[in-house]
Amino acid sequence: MAVLDLRGIICDKTQEAVDEPYLEVFVDRGEHPSDRWRWGPVSMNDGDARSINWTRVFRERIRVELWEHDRRRDDHIGDLVVDATDERGSEQSHRIAGRRAEYRLIYAVNPRRDERFVLDLRSLYCNDAQERTDEPYLVVNGVRVWGPASMRTRSTQVIRGEEPVYFSGGGNAIVELWERDPARSERIGGPLRIDERLARIFAENPRRDRRHIFHGDRGIPGDATYTLTYRVSRV
Repeated sequence: MAVLDLRGIICDKTQEAVDEPYLEVFVDRGEHPSDRWRWGPVSMNDGDARSINWTRVFRERIRVELWEHDRRRDDHIGDLVVDATDERGSEQSHRIAGRRAEYRLIYAVNPRRDERFVLDLRSLYCNDAQERTDEPYLVVNGVRVWGPASMRTRSTQVIRGEEPVYFSGGGNAIVELWERDPARSERIGGPLRIDERLARIFAENPRRDRRHIFHGDRGIPGDATYTLTYRVSRV
């Protein structure tokens, strides 16, 4: 893995009196919407420079396409392809010329920085208790991080204020909901798994509440259903 730091663009020669260049960026295979990004168009003339300041972790390669916006048909000027093994570190300048235009992309490729994320558990809502009163608790990556707390159907427990849960981009955050029982505690439904790809997507909107529903044995009397509200952000 590596990190591309796309820093800016310089116009050495325009195609017309004033160009309107823009960038189409494809990360790895570009199969997911989060792996595609667009910058511009912006108005540029000879000698103009614009800051971009876009950073992204990638596994294989990133292709940056430079286009010039036109009312009739956009012109493809050229590409910059960066491979994950090309970890030059220092700032680089890549010349892209075509269609009578000449531009330079300023960038750097560095070894991957270990991204860290924060899992902010916000609240737990009891849609349907397993018994008259449940004692649920939350476990993240094998460690109990909250609870147990007494809950009944249609009750809510606010979790904010607890210690945040950190996890690295190289691993998953696996959240499990358990119900404490004197004889044997039971896990309620399957776990919530947040991998690196999801963490990056969620971290783009760190103030947006996400929800996950834990289902017990649905359809059986005495089942349990809980809704966890959480957020994910970068450290």
